[in-house]
Parts: sequence; structure tokens; C-alpha cells
Amino acid sequence: MPGLRRFALAALAFAPAAASCADSVAISIGRFETAALRARSVQLDLVVDGDQARMTARATRVSWRGGIPVRSLACACDRGYLSAVEIACRDGHLEIRDPALGSVRAAVDGRLAGDGFQARLVLAGAGGAGPADALSASLAGRAGGWHARVDARGLDLAWLAQAVAHAGVTLPVEDVTGRADLAGALNGDGGELTARFERLGFQGANVGEELAGSLSATVGRAHDTVSFSVAAELRAGLAYVEPGFTLRGLRPGFTLEVPARPLSLRSAGHWYPVSGRVDLNLHYVHPGVADVEAQLQTGGGADAATGSATVTVKDTDAARLYGTYLKPMLLGTTWDELDIAGAVGGTAQLRAGVLRSLALELQDVHLYDGRDRFHVAGLDGSVVLNPGEASESSALSWSAAGLYRIALGGGRVAFTSQRGEIVLQDWTAVPVLDGELAIDRFSIDVGEGKGFQLQLAGRLREVSMQELTTALGWHVMQGRVSGAIDGLHYRNGAFELDGELAISVFDGRVRVRNLALDDLFELVPRLHADIDIERLDLEQLTDTFSFGTITGRLSGYVHELELQAWQPVHFDAELATPADDTTRHRISQRAVDNLGAIGGGSGGAVSRGLLRFFKEYSYDRLGISCRLYNGYCQLGGVEDTEGGFHILTRGGLLPPWIDVKGSGRSIAWRVLVDGLQTIGRGEVIIQ
Repeated sequence: MPGLRRFALAALAFAPAAASCADSVAISIGRFETAALRARSVQLDLVVDGDQARMTARATRVSWRGGIPVRSLACACDRGYLSAVEIACRDGHLEIRDPALGSVRAAVDGRLAGDGFQARLVLAGAGGAGPADALSASLAGRAGGWHARVDARGLDLAWLAQAVAHAGVTLPVEDVTGRADLAGALNGDGGELTARFERLGFQGANVGEELAGSLSATVGRAHDTVSFSVAAELRAGLAYVEPGFTLRGLRPGFTLEVPARPLSLRSAGHWYPVSGRVDLNLHYVHPGVADVEAQLQTGGGADAATGSATVTVKDTDAARLYGTYLKPMLLGTTWDELDIAGAVGGTAQLRAGVLRSLALELQDVHLYDGRDRFHVAGLDGSVVLNPGEASESSALSWSAAGLYRIALGGGRVAFTSQRGEIVLQDWTAVPVLDGELAIDRFSIDVGEGKGFQLQLAGRLREVSMQELTTALGWHVMQGRVSGAIDGLHYRNGAFELDGELAISVFDGRVRVRNLALDDLFELVPRLHADIDIERLDLEQLTDTFSFGTITGRLSGYVHELELQAWQPVHFDAELATPADDTTRHRISQRAVDNLGAIGGGSGGAVSRGLLRFFKEYSYDRLGISCRLYNGYCQLGGVEDTEGGFHILTRGGLLPPWIDVKGSGRSIAWRVLVDGLQTIGRGEVIIQ
């Protein structure tokens, strides 16, 4: 208000001189403008009787820096005092008119002198006729400082929102309704505010209905430190709130329905302007849903990225916590369709956005994925990640679990943790269908600068192929599967296999190398691998798929395998009779027909001719290759022939002998898969 004060003091200096020769003074100013105040059509009238005066002031299109512009303003003072050093008003009246604000009338008192100023405003029209049932404000100052105070009862929040918007401030809500009582005080060193609101409502991106609650805040400065605190309670109503941040291009929002006990938020902190550092303590309680304490510290200047946080979640209903606060932040991810029950709690410490320590408690947690990728039941225990030198122990147990369609039994695992690493101490072998999974080595490392890393090694023992294929919805196979995991690592967002995964199946071995799995639980998982196949028993394999009987052994490879959403998009594969195979090589008529159909060649025609009187035949070598690229499979066989390739070559000790030729070099992958599936069911062959 420096411009207004200078103007008033100038009028104060001029008025006594004018009053010595006249009883009244009138001043008209077409346009008045300072850095702080602007007005049009300013009219000042002064009637002097000794040291008593009557004063009136009028202006239009009044605006001041940081304030609310108004269309017209009028102020009258019937009991004024005027001298060379002071101007004062008793029992004054103020009226403001504006289309956005309506008509506001108030009683005013004030004093302006060289040693300071003071003013007081009391709203007229109590009882709901104005913007509040009752409102008063005061402002005073002198050389040592200034202070202000405002008190309001029944303040119309719709009017307040309109006034704030009229001042050029964009609010995050629209159509505000409700009433509030408030009291506030402010001075050069700080201030405080308390407010109670009832039947608060608003629309827009944020929505509130019939909200009731309270808010208090303080701020103060001492030396180079600014201290502040906020306390808020929500006692009734329903709200949908978008905090304003964006995740994966989406703005998460939270639906808050006030239970029998109020929601509350308490915060206190310090700001250090010189360094830019902020220390903040928070305590948020949503009864029955969340009880969270946090200590936050943000760096300043060059240390802005080195902030730290400690967050503690007290024993909380996992289902309500997930549904209210976690799921909205996970929308659009693979974790937004979980069904959770049980209780969770714990403390986590982060530094520069990296997890440094964790103490997580789980009580009878049940977790089910809505996309049927995994589930776990009866999860109990704790997980501790300790960054220090001392070793801390923790353990988890569960009653049942599953990965995709594979059922896993219950188990228990015990850990120790130190220097930012979690290491396996004990593992109870977990049933996998009718077999079991034993873990020999397991560790999690989040040490300084390493990010999140996981290492695992173990063995899969004697799982029935019949149960495994049934669970996966595949064609039922016979035999058993065993395998060894030399070293599985998770780092940089992907699983990678060090060494190989060895699986025993169909009396042979399958070795998986260079395995990499990205986005395992995302919507489109991606897998890369090289697979080597060693001496599978063809009789077991073909009997499993109702392909027709073939005896002998089969070796080969599937290299450069790439799956997306578990569907192959690329590979280079070859399967053939090993060169050193000395087992008996026989093939049934049905298998001959099916092999010929795969290659689009002559096998079916031969077996329907003279040789149809024989049920099986001798062969020398069997082989087929496929290079999948861009949805098509480029076929090949044991050897090339004019116009095609051999899938089966003649040979063996006893007749009849037979060969099968293929002529179709390219076939759509989807057509080939559909044909193989119908062959497996014993229905039709590929045409």
C-alpha cells in the first residue's frame, strides 16, 4: 500500500492550507496510477470544521497489486479527524460493487499518521445477506513491523472462490459451495490460520460432496529458517482427488469416503532458504485404510537429486490400501487387477530415489492376479533389507502359490541381510504339481549404485509331464521333467540365465542357453533363448501326440528363439536323426502320411499305394527344419532334392523301405500350427 499511503499523506499536507480559506475541498482525478494501485474517476470530498472533518472518496475500476479488482468503490467518513500529522476516521462506511462480487458493505475505522497506521473493517449485512454471516479484518503497522487479522463466520465459499478467480488465480475446482468459519493472523515474522468448513462441494477434475472438516496452519521465520505446520481433518463427505502428478501419461485420482472416524493429516517442517533444503514430517491416517508416517528431506542447489525419505506404514488392511491408494497409481500397468487380502506394514528408507533399507511385515496375505498369471495364499512373515554391517534375519512362509497355470505348494524361506544384500539361509523344497522345486542359492542386492539385482540357482525334480501339460492346457504328454537352473539373474529390468537350464524329458535332454526374459508380468512378455535338444526318444514323443509311431532318436536345436506374449515370432530350428544313432528306425503308416502332409510332399500318396498293405516301414534318417520370420516358416529336410527336400530317407536292415519328400518350401506359421494341433488330436492332416 505505499502508493496509497503517499497519496493520503499528500492530501493531508494540502488540506489544512485549503481549510484555512474555505470550509470544503474537492479533488477530482481522472486517472490515478502507481506501482501498487490503479483507479479511474477518483473523487475526494473534504469538509473541515476545526480539527473535525467529513470525508468521502469514490473511484471506479480500482485494482491493486495482489488484490481483487472491483468495478466501483465508495468510502464515507462522517466522524473524521484531520491535522498536520494525522488523518483518522471513525464510524466510516465502505461499499464495493462489482458484477462478479455483488455489493459488499462494511463499517470501517482507520488512522494514518507519520508513526504508523491502523485500520479495521467489519462486514455489514450479517445474517446471510452478504458474503459472510460475520466478518472482521484489521491491519496495523509502525516502524517496528506490522500485523493483520481476519475473522469470519459463515463465509460463503462460493463467493470466496469467485473472488479468488476474479483476482486472476486459477482454482483446481469449479462450482464451489459450502460455508466456513475462519480466523487468521499474519505479521512480518509469520502467521497462523484456522478454519472449519461444512457442506463443502466442488466439481471439475476434483469432486467433493457434503464435505465437513477443519484446517489449521502456521508459518514462522527465525534467523535463516522458515518453520511451518499444517493439520487437517475430514469428518464427513465423499471426495475424488487428483493430486496433480502424472504417471505413464495418466493422472491418478483417489476416492475418499470418510468413515466413522475422521481422516487426518499432520505435517511440520523447516525450509532453509540459503541452501534450499526442506525437512518435512508427515502423518496421514485414513481409519481402516492407511496409517502412514513419513520423514522427507530434499537437497538444495547442486544436491537437489540427493533427497531422502523414510516411510512407515503401520499394520494396514491390504485390500483397502490397494483399492484406495495403490491401484489408482498402477492403472495402465500389469499390476492394476489384483485381488488382495490380509494385513501389511513396514518401514522403507530411500535415498536419491533408490531403496536403501526395508522392514516389511506380512500377516496372512492372499494375492491373486486378475489376469491369472500368479497367486499366493497365506503369506506370513517378514523381509528385512539391512544396509549396515550387522546381520539381520527374516523369514517368509506361505500355504499355496501358483505361476500361470502351474500349482505350487506351500513353503518357507529364511534370509539374512547385511550391506544392502538379502541372502538365502534356508529353503523348504516347494511342491510343483507332483514334483518339487529346491533352491540352492538366492540373493537380492540393492547395494549403493547397483540398482535392484536378484540371483537364483536351484533344481526342478521329477514333475509329471502329464500333470504339467494338463495344467498348461497343452496336449497331454507322458514322462517326467527334471531340470537344473545354474544361475538366474534379474538386473536392469530383465531376467537372464547364466549357464544353462537342463531339462530331462522323453529319455533325452533339453538344454536352454542365453535365456533372457523381459517384462515377465507385463501385458506382452518377451523371451529370447537358444535351445539344444539331445537324443529324445521318438517313440515316446510321437505316441504322446497321436502322430503315429516312430522309433529312433531325435536331436537338434531351436536357436534365436524369440517369443512375444508367449507366441513365437522368430527362430531357426532343425530336428534330425543323430548321425551316430544305432537304435531301430521304424515308422508307422500314419506317421508317414503326417510327415508328408507337413512338407506338402509325397508320403501320403506312397502309403496309399502298394505299401498300404504294410503297417510300418524302415527308414535311414528323419529330419525337418524351419526358419520362422515375419509369420512364415521356411521349410527344409535331411537333404535337398530336385524341386524339394527329403524329410525321411530310405534305409534300415529290413524292408519295406520308404522315403518322404517335401515340396512346399514356405508355409504360414499359423497354418502349420493349426495343422500340427489337429494331427496331435488324431483328426486330420495338413492339406
